[in-house]
This record gives sequence, structure tokens and C-alpha cells, in this order.
Amino acid sequence: MGFIAGGLALVVAVSGMFFAAISGSSAATTAAIGVSMIDEMVKKGYKKDFAAAVVASGGTVGIVIPPSITMVVYGVIAGVSIGDLFLGGFLPGILMGTSMCVVSYIICRRAGFKGEGRLSLTNILRAFKDSFFALMMPVIIIGGIYGGIFTPTEAAAVAAVYGMFIGFFVY
Repeated sequence: MGFIAGGLALVVAVSGMFFAAISGSSAATTAAIGVSMIDEMVKKGYKKDFAAAVVASGGTVGIVIPPSITMVVYGVIAGVSIGDLFLGGFLPGILMGTSMCVVSYIICRRAGFKGEGRLSLTNILRAFKDSFFALMMPVIIIGGIYGGIFTPTEAAAVAAVYGMFIGFFVY
């Protein structure tokens, strides 16, 4: 998203949403994204406190976006359907991520950040092709649970096997 003002901050917010959909953990999301993105944002001219704030707020989506570990624990303790909890967290998680993108964009515009490069269909298609198999993991997890193909526990096992297969043979 280099062509948008504050594109790197938007990348952090969106990648937080996707990573949360894979890991289900806010702490894991924040740690994984923070390790690589805070230094990169500082190199590009972002203030370190803003970079840390974007990463930390991006990690909080992990509690809401399915498959959330917190939702699984709550569902087991309260006797509530985990699938229903996941369904209930999907839209609020998307709204949280979208709101973070909007706020980051406004802050970056006011700070004077400009976009880098140009948007081209070729670059979009290349990036989508390169990341297609990784992006399918949340689809498999959520689609499998809502489609009644497997339970949340089975979804975790399927995701682990899928991730290992993709890691060894595709990437």
C-alpha cells in the first residue's frame, strides 16, 4: 500500500487482522508484527511511539477476529457455542481493523506522509498470486467451522497441517 499516504501503517493494521485470523492470539499477533514492522516504520520516518501504537492496536484485534483463543476459552467456560462466538466476532473485528486503517490514514495525512510508488494491476496480481496459499488459511478455518465441515479443534489441526504443507512445499 505504498501508494497511499501512511501505507505502511495501513499494512500493519491489515496484517494484524490477517495474522489474528491465523493465530487467534493478540500477544502472538503483536509480537510477530512488531518484530519486523516497528523498525521498518521508523526507517521510513514514522515516530517510534506511533509505530508502536499502530502495532499494539493492531494486535488487539486478535481477541475479536475468529478463531480467537479468548472466544474458545469463554465458550467452553460459559457453555456457549464457539461457532456462534466466532460468527459474532467476525464483523466487529473487520470494523475494528477498518477503523484502525482510517485513523492511521488521517494521522499520516496530517503528519505529511506521502505515498511511495504507483498502484499497478500487475503488482496487485503478483502480490495476490504470491500470497494466495497463505491467505487461504483463514478461509479454510472459518469456512470449515461455519460450513459444518469440522469443529474449532479440528480446524486448528487442519490449519496446522495446511500451514506445514504450505511452508514446506510452496514457500
